[in-house]
Amino acid sequence: MRRRYARTARCPPRGAASLLTEAGETLDGLETLIRRINRTNAMTVIDGGGTLTDALARRDVLRLRHAVITSAADAAAGAGTGISTIRATRRFCRGS
Repeated sequence: MRRRYARTARCPPRGAASLLTEAGETLDGLETLIRRINRTNAMTVIDGGGTLTDALARRDVLRLRHAVITSAADAAAGAGTGISTIRATRRFCRGS
């Protein structure tokens, strides 16, 4: 199998250390970009007051509220009565 893969691969095989180094550098760049975006969002005031970060937090909570209400409606309607629903209900009721 390895020989077949080596023949069909477009790039020469690289060592794990090389790949990990490249992944680390890429992730460092991503972290820098995310930090810059977050700083910009925290300083950007939007119409209606508040920052862009505030609006994003509001959006995220609205998504969660929608998911909770949808799940409750599904449970009340009897949808999803499988074992996974029972486990999810138990987890929700215990608060974990």
